[in-house]
Amino acid sequence: STNKNHHIRNSANVVGGKLYLGDYGGRVHKISISAFTPDAGWPYYDSAAPHSGSPDASPGPGTEAVFTMVYIHTDSTAYYGDADGHVYKLNSGGTQAWRVLPVATDTSAVKSTPLITAGGVWIANTNGKLFKLSLTDGSILKHWDFGAGVAIADVSTNYQNLTVLFISSTGKIYIVPQ
Repeated sequence: STNKNHHIRNSANVVGGKLYLGDYGGRVHKISISAFTPDAGWPYYDSAAPHSGSPDASPGPGTEAVFTMVYIHTDSTAYYGDADGHVYKLNSGGTQAWRVLPVATDTSAVKSTPLITAGGVWIANTNGKLFKLSLTDGSILKHWDFGAGVAIADVSTNYQNLTVLFISSTGKIYIVPQ
């Protein structure tokens, strides 16, 4: 489509023969790799209206671009962040389990790919904040503030030392305990 709402500028994730990706219209797509067709049972995108499957379907008002890779957990739930600072969990069927704005006064974009480790989902925004959220309801379990202007790249982990690592836009590497 030539509609900018359908542009994809994040990494795709391939799990179990399915391709998961988000677009600038706020939709999360699940596509069968073998048939390269959308999963008919995957209804979700940000406006809370079902995706019609049409490539030109309008995402509706209030949607924000999905900047992160859609992380698929071992239980087939999906996690991702968007341009207005929200973090999402979708159930395995593609319906929204929760949507949270970790800091109500901070709508900085979430561009880091979520990481699931140590009983939580780790995600960061472009305003220097790193969060560990509850897998159950998205509530904040831990929070770090590295300062405005410190855009956080993808979060990674070192299981031996039980630490979470990330690189910031300032060129610093941060290590925090899980």
